[in-house]
Amino acid sequence: MEVIVHIGMPKTGTTALQRTLAYNRDQLRDSGILYPEGFIYKDDHKELVGALRPVKALSRSLLKEYGDDLNRRNTDYDRLLGSIQASAEQLSLRAVVLSAEGLFNTRQPDKLQKFERDLRKIGDRIHIVVYIRDPAGHYLSHAQQVLKASHILPRFKNRQYRNKISRFVTIADRLTVAPFERDQLRGGDITKDFMGRIFPNLPHLQKIIAPQMANETMSAEAMEILQQHRLEKFRDQPNIFTEETDHLRHTLTHLDRNFSGYTRPRLLSSARETVIALNTDLLWLYEHFGISFKGITPQGVSTGPTEVRQPETVADICQIAASRREALTLALKEALHSDSRC
Repeated sequence: MEVIVHIGMPKTGTTALQRTLAYNRDQLRDSGILYPEGFIYKDDHKELVGALRPVKALSRSLLKEYGDDLNRRNTDYDRLLGSIQASAEQLSLRAVVLSAEGLFNTRQPDKLQKFERDLRKIGDRIHIVVYIRDPAGHYLSHAQQVLKASHILPRFKNRQYRNKISRFVTIADRLTVAPFERDQLRGGDITKDFMGRIFPNLPHLQKIIAPQMANETMSAEAMEILQQHRLEKFRDQPNIFTEETDHLRHTLTHLDRNFSGYTRPRLLSSARETVIALNTDLLWLYEHFGISFKGITPQGVSTGPTEVRQPETVADICQIAASRREALTLALKEALHSDSRC
């Protein structure tokens, strides 16, 4: 039996894939595929990341869940894999599918070796699946995520595709590396692409129904408003979610999508060129996996820039329409004031 482990990378449609797999658990089970429930979240398997990465490298959600409690992290990891092993022994399965995007950044060889040993207790073949996003698109999506709990933008840096993918070569019987780019995904959809690549002999699985999900992509103007809120109210609390910010963000996102002039943000050409130049593994991705991204010539990226000016404000990375930002700010204040009176 095959154990299929989807490891991300982050910001490649992971949440959409996980929710669709969870939504269709019964149909998958009927096809001999187990997508088990997690303990922290029902849709994914973050418990794996909690035990395999050091506390300083955990995501904000895992830090909130575990803090520095290593014993509990290890216990949840063992419970999850133990329950999966028990199910695999009782059921007639062709595959178990696990998904946790934080695994992409696992660095310690001894942790990966332990992970391999534990997975082989469940099945005799390990299939690692990773989706790769172009560095500019990844940076902008990551920046939107960071702003939900911090005013400090992420740094421009090398994503180190080669190092991170190569670590999993040592534990995988099969490795699938695929581009996360809309026009390269089968049917333009992450789940259809995943099912078509991993289960090509089960074409009916490419038609499973996805649950409705809200699009939370903010405009550049909304990003700047959110950054300013975090700077004014929570300057000394970076990477900490707060109820006040969550409420403001949900209100802002709803207003933004329905406000005149909404467009998805785009990186300034200078920022985009810097991010791409830093990622010198793009040629390696092309040569080893045939992966290339629209508008990027991998052969032209070989050495990173010698000097990089790191961004501080949203205006450093995106074009902002000042009049729209001001109007959106006023609308947000009115909406929040109205909420406070209810």
